[in-house]
Amino acid sequence: MIFSCFSVVSCDPWEDENDGGVGGNPDEPGVSMLLKEIKLMTGEIEGKVTYSFDGQQRLTKTVEYEDITDQTSYVESVYQYPAEGKINLTEKVYSEGELQFTNSVEFEILSSSQIHALIQSDLIGEINSDITYSTPCGISKIVNTIDVGNGPETSTQTFEFFDEKCSAMEYLDGDWEQTIFNDDKFSPKGDPIKKAIGITERNPIKIESQGNDIETITYQYNENGYPISAMHTFSPESGEENYTETFIYQ
Repeated sequence: MIFSCFSVVSCDPWEDENDGGVGGNPDEPGVSMLLKEIKLMTGEIEGKVTYSFDGQQRLTKTVEYEDITDQTSYVESVYQYPAEGKINLTEKVYSEGELQFTNSVEFEILSSSQIHALIQSDLIGEINSDITYSTPCGISKIVNTIDVGNGPETSTQTFEFFDEKCSAMEYLDGDWEQTIFNDDKFSPKGDPIKKAIGITERNPIKIESQGNDIETITYQYNENGYPISAMHTFSPESGEENYTETFIYQ
């Protein structure tokens, strides 16, 4: 989904009592490392994701291949920064060289805690999203409104943080969806919205979902606290296949 790359927040006791704007989190990496690519191995199948950044270290493009032997099937995501406080994302999905569908998002940062997103999807139409942020963790609430033909329909995602690593429980319309446990190291994946409002990204080490669906992630780190590899292991109930990631930096 369109917000699956974003993490989340609430005002808990470890947060900065004087927080009132962008960049309130002092726990930032001493060295900023930019990704070049992530290699993925699922069984005998090798995939990869390539990353591009501009001169201000802002993410500008990712290209994701599920199988590198098929260069005609991929997902291309392009980020643009047309004005202060505005970020545009265009995601195009290709299969065998043919464009399958396009998603686009126009983000407008209204304040250090409020963002509006207008989503246009070939699959589900137009969605208006009102997103609430706070430091140090990220999103605390997303209210999505979609026109389903007989009038607008609204859903609400909320996130409750319970430790200084920004581990969180996620709810959809009040019902628990999953719990994400994070490490205390640095994620290199460069979410543009988090970067714009001063959120330090962490790496998930365990994700528990309904039906005893559990994903465990084990990392190796470099001297700067960034991952160099990750092993993703799933419970039998998840129906997912284990895979590994190798992180290559610029």
